[in-house]
Amino acid sequence: MNLEVNNLTLGYDNTLFENLNFTIYPNTFTTILGKNGVGKTSLIKALIGDINYSGQIKYNNTLLSNETKEKIRNKVSVIYNTNLFIFNNLYDELVFSLQKSGYVDSIIDSTIEDMLNDLNLKYLLYKKISEFSESERELSTLLIMIINKPELLIIDNTLNNLEYNLKIKIISYLKKMNISILNISDNVEDILLSDKTFILNDKKCMCFNNIYELNENIFNESNLKLPFMIDLCNKLKYYDLLDKITLDKNELVDEIWK
Repeated sequence: MNLEVNNLTLGYDNTLFENLNFTIYPNTFTTILGKNGVGKTSLIKALIGDINYSGQIKYNNTLLSNETKEKIRNKVSVIYNTNLFIFNNLYDELVFSLQKSGYVDSIIDSTIEDMLNDLNLKYLLYKKISEFSESERELSTLLIMIINKPELLIIDNTLNNLEYNLKIKIISYLKKMNISILNISDNVEDILLSDKTFILNDKKCMCFNNIYELNENIFNESNLKLPFMIDLCNKLKYYDLLDKITLDKNELVDEIWK
């Protein structure tokens, strides 16, 4: 799904954003990064029409409005938090989600099995939700929201407790399913997985197409720290131990030994 935001202005007593512009392209993982309090959750609410704003929000060239909101939201899944469970185990949650989406009973079990096999997560299926770790709660919430294959997934700090390799696996799976991901986050490490990054600061939105466009000044101005690997590479470059930024730890060690 293509999401286009034009001249979005949002605020209550004080303006959170002014003339915000960005585009989320199909089959991509995009991160919007910002410190707590800059209005990330309010942005999500605006994107699904839950609060008032000025400007334009378009999904696949369809303008978000009171008339189109419900039709658009049927194609978009949003995760605000990980405490939305109704049943005692993940299987029942997934069945309920598919039934709400109109799946017939004869294909529900195979749909669940296909997803969990692809992600190697069948061990979660009948485990009691009350016994889940925080990362398992995050992961299960994510599975519930993607089982019906939305065109766009909007998440709010949902990946924070997942280990790096699992994040990569999930993002790859979502792209394979043609699900675009908009990741609203305060975790700077998420940008290492992103196709494109936007940083919210001072009522504006800065766009970066790759990690090589990022520098320490940008992060300092936004009250953020550089991701660990980028910060480490910059320090090694300063001491002439490295001549480029790399995110691969093995490659980094090889370069240092050279």
